[in-house]
Amino acid sequence: MTIPKTMPWHLQDTRSQFLIWSHLAGAICPWLGSILYHVFMNCGSSPLMYKRLLQTDMFGIWISQSFGALPMVFASVHCLSYNVRVLVIVSYCIFSIWGLHKALIATTPWSRRICFALPFMMRNLLCLLRLTKYGGGAPDSLIPTILQDVISGFGGMIGASFVPEKWIRGGQVDRFLNSHNIMHVLVVWAMWCMQVASIKDIVWMDQSPQCVNTAAR
Repeated sequence: MTIPKTMPWHLQDTRSQFLIWSHLAGAICPWLGSILYHVFMNCGSSPLMYKRLLQTDMFGIWISQSFGALPMVFASVHCLSYNVRVLVIVSYCIFSIWGLHKALIATTPWSRRICFALPFMMRNLLCLLRLTKYGGGAPDSLIPTILQDVISGFGGMIGASFVPEKWIRGGQVDRFLNSHNIMHVLVVWAMWCMQVASIKDIVWMDQSPQCVNTAAR
């Protein structure tokens, strides 16, 4: 409930409001899907019901990976020409929709991670763009922007690899410090980084309509 209070609601232009609500959706929806999945996953329902719960969980994650990252995408291309900005943003949307399709039909832990590969790689390229004179974004948002994907990617790998429980036998980490616990802790950290970076980027775009002195950063 604290996330909405930290958003720059004083920015009333259409783009800022759209990005604020996109970020809120990306920050909140994964937890709603995760709660539904974890509450009902062991209720003895049918395989079809379990599949629907898992798809709900994946849909929440997808919203975070797509809508939640839009402030970063918009800020990264903010200083480019209009046509290039549109091309990049539309491409990212297409990659995200492709990822949603793959996420909803994925059948293994690794395939559920790999379905987000295209938007993930595009965000990495946009991070590299930020290091050049052509890239946009708040100067002090670069580190949390990088960390949000590095940490979440690392958490996803741990969750799919079942580390450390595959090395520690006998159920010693069934209650805590298992891969699922570690993954969720890392996801919280990654979401905090996304929160910090998104706010900085949204405010920066409002204050840098013409990207003045961006090349001199």
